[in-house]
Amino acid sequence: MSALSLLCVLLSAPPAASIPWAQVIGAPEEVTDAQRATAAEILNAEFSYHGCADTLAACLKDPEGATARRVAGMVLRQLAQGRDPEVIRVMILDRARSAHPLKPAALEPPEEDVSLGAKDAPLVIVEFADFQCPFCRVISPMMERLITGPYKGKARFSFRHFPVKGHERAPQTAVASLAAARQGKFFPYHDLLYKNRHALSDEDLLDYARQVGLDMARFKADLKDKALLERVRAEKREGARLGVDRTPTLFFNGKRLFLKDLDEAELRDRVEEELELLGVR
Repeated sequence: MSALSLLCVLLSAPPAASIPWAQVIGAPEEVTDAQRATAAEILNAEFSYHGCADTLAACLKDPEGATARRVAGMVLRQLAQGRDPEVIRVMILDRARSAHPLKPAALEPPEEDVSLGAKDAPLVIVEFADFQCPFCRVISPMMERLITGPYKGKARFSFRHFPVKGHERAPQTAVASLAAARQGKFFPYHDLLYKNRHALSDEDLLDYARQVGLDMARFKADLKDKALLERVRAEKREGARLGVDRTPTLFFNGKRLFLKDLDEAELRDRVEEELELLGVR
């Protein structure tokens, strides 16, 4: 859109009072008049990326405007947090390429021993992570809560190892977690690793195995099994093939997720948007 066209849109745009705020999904409880005015400017200038083919503001009144209603909620949430409007515009573009990429990635099927959720769940969420990553420490437990809570039966969560260069203990902890997985205790062990992210020595790894009730002789033997280290390397190669360059990186049915923040409200909203696109209620 040219600068002149954008100016015409803004000059002809209805004021904030005329926007059907009641149609917005996920709006925060506290929104100021100034924030609504700024949101109105954004919603009148940006276009919906699915369903209704008009501005986000116009699409709020359209039966096909579910995407616009969700994006409007995101705009209000971000403004309430003090986010710059120009950054929010970029977030709308990121959300569009998350929900509708040119081509979803082809991922290997989830491994049973490091997955949570129904096998036949329509939405499969894959996370590439490592156990020294401070941001993964937030996302992984969050995904566990969502998969076992509000999205039970609708979504499945699969963990993939992506040891980051510079995280010296990442490969060892990845192998240890897979040794725990062989005894059906991946996620309890996973949780302890993230809870104690700064205590990952060899002795610490053994102590966490004791805490989750593993057969210690078997665990120690599996720690030396080169097949587990090769599995970690294979998962990192898969991530590299898909363009993963940081942790955590999430894929929704092969669609890479682009989020500005590790925010549970935004993550939940994207999960719900994806389920709507799949026709899951």
